[in-house]
Amino acid sequence: MSKKSLSIPERDIPISMEADVVVAGGGPSGFAAALAAARRGLSVILIERYGFLGGMATAGAVGTICGMYLHHPDKIEFIIEGTAKEIAEKLTAMGGAFGPFIRESFTALIYNPWHMKRLCDKLIGDEPKIKLMLHSYAADVIVSGDEIKGLVVASPEGLFGVRGKIYIDATGDAVLALASGVEIKKGDDKGGGAVMTPTMMFFAQGMDLVRYQQEGMAVLNDRIRDAVSTGKYSLTVSQGLIIPTFRPGEAIVKISALTKDGRALDGSLVSDLTYGELKGRADAEVAVEFLKKEVPGFENAFLADTAVQLGIRETRRIVGEYILTEDDVLSGRKFDDSICFSSWPLEKWEEGMTEPELVFLDEGLYYGVPYRSLVPKRIVNLLVTGRAISMDHGALASARVMGVCMACGQAAGAATRIILRSGARTRDIDVEELITDLKRDGARLD
Repeated sequence: MSKKSLSIPERDIPISMEADVVVAGGGPSGFAAALAAARRGLSVILIERYGFLGGMATAGAVGTICGMYLHHPDKIEFIIEGTAKEIAEKLTAMGGAFGPFIRESFTALIYNPWHMKRLCDKLIGDEPKIKLMLHSYAADVIVSGDEIKGLVVASPEGLFGVRGKIYIDATGDAVLALASGVEIKKGDDKGGGAVMTPTMMFFAQGMDLVRYQQEGMAVLNDRIRDAVSTGKYSLTVSQGLIIPTFRPGEAIVKISALTKDGRALDGSLVSDLTYGELKGRADAEVAVEFLKKEVPGFENAFLADTAVQLGIRETRRIVGEYILTEDDVLSGRKFDDSICFSSWPLEKWEEGMTEPELVFLDEGLYYGVPYRSLVPKRIVNLLVTGRAISMDHGALASARVMGVCMACGQAAGAATRIILRSGARTRDIDVEELITDLKRDGARLD
């Protein structure tokens, strides 16, 4: 029992399926990537660890789609269109989204996670070029030289292999990139590696939404701060967010910042995830007790459920052909290879904070995300999308949000057709052709 490692016997793992494109992760960036590739005639394998798609949009129960709109105090204008706008419009048509709304210089769309889940089912399920594999996880990557040759997938059936020509890492944690030997960064850029604090969303039912909007909304954050300062309730933040779900008496609630011994939990560590899930559910019970006693409209409310998983803001990021920086974001820098724009503020949930530090872009200003930030330096047939793209810790505070993730996913999926048709490496594609293609697909890139 003294041996500290396990020897895995050599074995042949059968290749269960092959496709032009393999996408690992079915969250906002992953399903957008899969749709974009399939709609361009490519065969796609989409691997998702849960029994449903949507990632943070569903499992994390975020409840708002952020980053799609131009920063303006009194005007609503899409800055990200394409797949993200399609999702927003279809959710609204289903009765599963409301808005967008402007609040304190934020513009966001409220949505119901259930409707997002069902919309993903329909969009992916109705696409004949996509082979969806739920309850499956990319456990390992087979690399030869500078190229991925296949993935080892773990599932209830055991291990099996899948093979593609192009791979898209939409795991949010750079799982494929890490296993492929791509250079990785994690957390802040000061050497400590501290990540932004995760949260646990939960569903409250039995509330009087009208009374809350008339009386409770105005006092919510003051009551939270009073509770924190007096220690009457063991709340971990000094502000909250109540998001109606369009079901009678129900809202999604965010009153949580999860740490351990003062350290932000790291969503790429199993030990931190385990601690956070347990602590997050316990914190939700405390938060509901606080709301019932202190906030008008919640007198008869109860905790219906928590999100399926923690709301993760940050784990790993790749070092790619370009590292998007905080200065790029705040200065509104655009690039010749910008594949989307956004004007979402820096929304920093740093270790030790009880509320976010917000740094807004100037009114009407927006920045670009370059295609090069999706391209790792080492592996020639891998693209990375979502919150794990190549950017620094400060840029991630803006570009991690759902609207940007969907736009990056759409760009990654669109790029695969150009790569396969031309035979180019991911870093060497005709970017002008990609931008023309994305514009034709509804993206706003002017």
